[in-house]
Amino acid sequence: MCTPLIGSAPGGERVRYSLAPLAWEWVEIHSSPQRERQIRSGSVRMRWLWLVSLMTLCMRAYGGSGTIRLTAYPVAVVADGSSQITLTAEVRTAQGKPMPDGTQVAFSTTLGTLREAVVPTEGGAARATLVASQLPGVATVTATVLGQGLVGQAQVLMVRDASELRTAADYVQVSARDYLAYANEQRIIAASGTQQGASVQFGYVQIDADDLQLLVDELLVKARHATLRYGPAELTFDELVYRLRSGEGYGTTEREGRWQVMRIQGAQATPIQEPLPPERFQFADISQSEMVIKAEQIWFYPGERLQFHRADFYVGAVRVMSLPLYSHSLWGGGVGADTLIGVQGGQIFLDLPYYYALKPGQVGALRLRTAQRGGRGISTSRGLFLDLEHEYRFGLGKGSFTLSSLARSDWSASWRHYQPLSNATRLHLWLDSPAHRGLFASIQLSHQAQRLSTGLTLTGSTFWEGVSARTLRAEFYMESTPRKVAGWPLRQSMSLNLSASRTALGSGALTRREGVGLRARWTLIPLALDSHTTLTGGLSIGRFLGNLPNAGWEMIGSVGISYALGGQGALTLTYDYTQDPLGVNLLGRHRLSGSLNWVAGERLYATTYFSRALDREGTSLIGDLSWRLSGLWRVSTGITWQQFNGSAFRDQTYTIAYRLGFRELALTWSTTSRRWSLDILTVFY
Repeated sequence: MCTPLIGSAPGGERVRYSLAPLAWEWVEIHSSPQRERQIRSGSVRMRWLWLVSLMTLCMRAYGGSGTIRLTAYPVAVVADGSSQITLTAEVRTAQGKPMPDGTQVAFSTTLGTLREAVVPTEGGAARATLVASQLPGVATVTATVLGQGLVGQAQVLMVRDASELRTAADYVQVSARDYLAYANEQRIIAASGTQQGASVQFGYVQIDADDLQLLVDELLVKARHATLRYGPAELTFDELVYRLRSGEGYGTTEREGRWQVMRIQGAQATPIQEPLPPERFQFADISQSEMVIKAEQIWFYPGERLQFHRADFYVGAVRVMSLPLYSHSLWGGGVGADTLIGVQGGQIFLDLPYYYALKPGQVGALRLRTAQRGGRGISTSRGLFLDLEHEYRFGLGKGSFTLSSLARSDWSASWRHYQPLSNATRLHLWLDSPAHRGLFASIQLSHQAQRLSTGLTLTGSTFWEGVSARTLRAEFYMESTPRKVAGWPLRQSMSLNLSASRTALGSGALTRREGVGLRARWTLIPLALDSHTTLTGGLSIGRFLGNLPNAGWEMIGSVGISYALGGQGALTLTYDYTQDPLGVNLLGRHRLSGSLNWVAGERLYATTYFSRALDREGTSLIGDLSWRLSGLWRVSTGITWQQFNGSAFRDQTYTIAYRLGFRELALTWSTTSRRWSLDILTVFY
């Protein structure tokens, strides 16, 4: 068996990491640099008896409340008011079975427009369409099972233009000639190499330096004696701080015999007069981390995981373990999220992976679970689950294939693939068979030319069990490249939109919808109101004709204000007005949403997302606050509040946690269940 190794996770998520042998190979363990021993297998019969006994205990002990798993695809789009994201909420009962068809799921978002607000499940899954906002940012989406208190959460990145999508989809490759390590508690990759022997590559951005640090949560690079390559352009700095996602940062360089601070935007560097605090370029002291993973090479997939080639694990100065390849999940999802054995809600569960592939281009595992977990709070479904999960990358393309609940009557299959066909053309494919009761398919093709951008979305579904229905929908748009309006801080574009859908029920009823529309869109160039405050906005006005639910005028507008809380976080507030002829408006036309992310030193962390309809009954609020009292003790509270048309769910939790090595023993009180739960959590930093 493997020894669980507990790492850090944002937001106090219940995430466990473990060191899983590849195909049950022997793993080299070191108790000291001088003494080594090899773990040898014991009796095969005793191993199987132990495993069966533990699984039986887990299945008997584990009580669940049901689960919801919310996913978005694609996870990154252009903030153009037209790009679409498919949201899927997979819902299971406490017994691990798909929720009955017709179970109502309500969706909400802090950014963008939902075509469907309340959707019934089919085959245990409910799907909704999210249309991108005109404002760039991160949309926090929630899905709530009405009347059951199950809440799922997902995020979608909306970028300024198509050139950022490639960066959003690529992985980060870090290598070094002399030293390369990941500080687990601080979530920092550090690299050093003489003569710019340390390197970070992210899409078409490459940074070579003598010393550098990559902050994985922020995709922020700090480097010394660095060369920045952005496509064919090349810039050299003595000190550099650079955000890989946005392509912005600052650098210092010597010009005309004196030091000059430069503001970097993409491949352009312009001098600025205002001084920057020295802390902006200061490196973190990673010797403060209790666990450090040294490696020959590290691949970092933003929002997913880190993969290490020839990983050595150090606790303090002692090397405790070595692995040829190791996958370290950041968020507790995907193939690289290993739990092995854990406690949650006072119950024991197993999650045993068998890796048949683990390398930079592929991660494949056969996973045996005694419970499924998902959603806010402690949501569980009990049962025995065998899943095959495989993720792959080749070139710039990537995808995943999943067979869920094998050996059960409600098994499911899913395949997703993303493929850039050129620098300007992107393709997304998705096939899904929930509980093998039907088939859902989606194709998205987008192209960005110099003067014109086009997009085509085709979706279809058919179900041969439960509700017998077949749907087919096609949407096409053609939009001119936004141009600056003379004398105004605005960009303007025009677009042509076509929409058609067809729904056939088993009873023979047939519904057809067709429409065509013209739209004008204006986007406010971000205005800096002061050194901390930025104003953004967008407005689209159009006219749609045809057999549509709300044929007529379209008006969609957004205005947002963001305030930077120093280097400790940000506060955003957004107002949206939506009159959408292509959607069913159940959430009203007026919406107020916002977010808060705040970190005060190394002790206090707060995050909040909310969305509220101003002319209908609809509220979504999710918040977490954690305060580390000392190196051993931490207290936290979390709130989940979802309300829609008379259905409401509100839960608040209070936690006190005590650190035990890399784990935390947490005692939590829930206002909904009105009981205490004992959990073994990831150490929260």
